Amino acid sequence: MTLNYKKSENIFILKCSFSEKNQPKDTGFIWNPTKKWWWTKDAETASIFSGYANDMTLEYLVVELKKIEEYRR
Repeated sequence: MTLNYKKSENIFILKCSFSEKNQPKDTGFIWNPTKKWWWTKDAETASIFSGYANDMTLEYLVVELKKIEEYRR
């Protein structure tokens, strides 16, 4: 399983095996049948899979989650 941030489309992309498909489906990711990946624009949803993120994606997630936290105060 891998989680990446695609800046040009402002989406988080999750790639996983068929046997893992229910995890992203159950957490709100959307399936792209053409590209065969799961995606979301929501940083909180993506953060569920932060353990599978590359360094750049992880840095972006931290920034976005801080913005969300500050907004909620």
